[in-house]
Amino acid sequence: TWRAVLRSALPGAGGGSAMVSARPASQAAGSMASASTAKPSTPARQPRLSDKPWPSGAATIAPSDPAADTTPSTVLRAAARDVHIVGYDRDEVNLLAARHMGVIDSAVHDAASAVREADMVMIAVPVGQFETVLASIVPALSPSAIITDVGSTKGSVVKCAKALLGSAFERFVPAHPIAGAEHNGVRAARVDLFKGCSVVITPTDVGHELPRDIIRKCWEACGAKVEEMSVARHDAIFGVVSHLPHLLSFALVYDIATRTDAETYFHFAASGFRDFTRIAASNPDMWRDISLANRDVLLQELARYREHLDRLSQLISQQDGPQLEDFFRVAREARRDWTDNNTLD
Repeated sequence: TWRAVLRSALPGAGGGSAMVSARPASQAAGSMASASTAKPSTPARQPRLSDKPWPSGAATIAPSDPAADTTPSTVLRAAARDVHIVGYDRDEVNLLAARHMGVIDSAVHDAASAVREADMVMIAVPVGQFETVLASIVPALSPSAIITDVGSTKGSVVKCAKALLGSAFERFVPAHPIAGAEHNGVRAARVDLFKGCSVVITPTDVGHELPRDIIRKCWEACGAKVEEMSVARHDAIFGVVSHLPHLLSFALVYDIATRTDAETYFHFAASGFRDFTRIAASNPDMWRDISLANRDVLLQELARYREHLDRLSQLISQQDGPQLEDFFRVAREARRDWTDNNTLD
């Protein structure tokens, strides 16, 4: 039967690449981060919904590089106490910490072992590592395993999954939790990370409804609000409200850091600079992958943003106070409206 896979609501904020799998609580951990209730000799069973949202076993995969702002194990643990969670991470220190903290039940040292016999497999790795990780686990996947991810871009991930999963692609549920911070690793985990936050599921054309319903219930058990949209729409929206702001923040800090008198500028930087550049402390590996994966959208949005900068430059050059004030007023009112109607921190 399908029981809750997530014990805590996914291991908190950011941690390198990780994979989590769930198994029955009575089953010994065998590998990476996989979970399942069926043994190799058992005929393939079809998943079914029950009174509990999670599968009975889950696996989480996380490569060594701490490149994900959202790692799925801590929250997973809190939401599903009766599930055996197996974790894999190339970073041994992070993996041991997860085991010590009780975020996972057992740790394994290769991805394929983590997913073997898993009911649900969650891949939490930088999008640039997704193909390599997925290829390494496909031969070990259970015939009924649900596969999901937490990547910040969806186009490249779905394309890769379709090419590698074969018939299992019908059980692949692309997801993106809109939560996290500039810190990474299991030690930055928070059990309440996803409470009240949005999770976007981008259904595939051939995806079965049952796996999607199970993943939805899993995230809801973690306190998240689940929404659905197309892959293209997802990448377009988050290219503007998430990926572009990160690039701008990185660019400003880079500009100052590469000046000969950078220390002086940083010495006088205060709260405004801190607020604007907080996300520049995010993991470079992850944002390299996101930028390249969502290249077309970002190139378009950077060009659009450049037009606004050129407009500001023109207004300042022409000393056009009224137009400059109108520009700032439109932005201020939009920002206030957003914060008044937004419950996120």
